[in-house]
Amino acid sequence: SKLPGLQVDGAAVRRIGEIWGFDEVYLFDAPVPGETKKLFHQVVVLCVRDFNVDDDGAASYLHLQYVPYVGMRYQLTAFSSVPAAELVRSQRFMTPVYSHHISDILQDWLETAPADEYTAMAEFAEALLRACGKQDLGDHFTVAHDRIKHWREEVKQERDKKVAGIALAAGSVLVCTVQ
Repeated sequence: SKLPGLQVDGAAVRRIGEIWGFDEVYLFDAPVPGETKKLFHQVVVLCVRDFNVDDDGAASYLHLQYVPYVGMRYQLTAFSSVPAAELVRSQRFMTPVYSHHISDILQDWLETAPADEYTAMAEFAEALLRACGKQDLGDHFTVAHDRIKHWREEVKQERDKKVAGIALAAGSVLVCTVQ
């Protein structure tokens, strides 16, 4: 399955840091790319505010997300929506969020590996929203962490069943061969 956007690297952090700022944020629950249709992957979308463009001009949006075992991904598009996702919350800022707040988070995440690749999906989105000054999401991230944990347990159980089935099949072949 194709991954969304591009890998965040040092050059991407610099490019994002050169954006003047952002005036709106969207948080989406989305499927984990290539993994599941369950909606607990977190995607943050920021509306780019650029004073070089007329207010009547088309907006552009910066999509940011953390994909397990892949890392941070970004995409600059003309759309605020995320395919197959549900909007959790959106907020227009009274004053713009300057891009250096976002690029600082990206740089920190480039320099420090997350403790857990799966919960990093939610932790990355939380860090971005904190950088935007948005902290009133109630229990959204607690629920997201719980859903990620439950999904990981399901995946582990399915994997264990497959391994047990393969072991049973291999044992049956071995018994038949020996007799």
